Amino acid sequence: MGTITTIFQWSLLAVLSASIASSNGQCDDCDSITQTIESLEIDVERRYEAMLIDEQGLFDSPDPDHRSWEGHVQKYLSVQSELRTQIALAKSKGCHVSQSAEDWSVEPPPRRPFSG
Repeated sequence: MGTITTIFQWSLLAVLSASIASSNGQCDDCDSITQTIESLEIDVERRYEAMLIDEQGLFDSPDPDHRSWEGHVQKYLSVQSELRTQIALAKSKGCHVSQSAEDWSVEPPPRRPFSG
């Protein structure tokens, strides 16, 4: 009985330690997940700004090489979806997620370019 009790105590201690580490954002994966989130956040923000500028005029006239405003919107939404997925993963592991990443994960794409 003593051995079983000791094994149970060690198992319980391991579970509690993992839980405490996770709640403190100390998960082994947090650094990697946070870097991925930061990269995706920058990508979403960059795409948003590029759509506001619309340097190639795709809003008014699609490019004959099959580039279009709608294509930019779809890519923006795709990257944003991956950002939300990584945020959910981070939260499930107890990692910190910046408010900025949260904000960009739900920011709708621009409806049209900025027209001065």
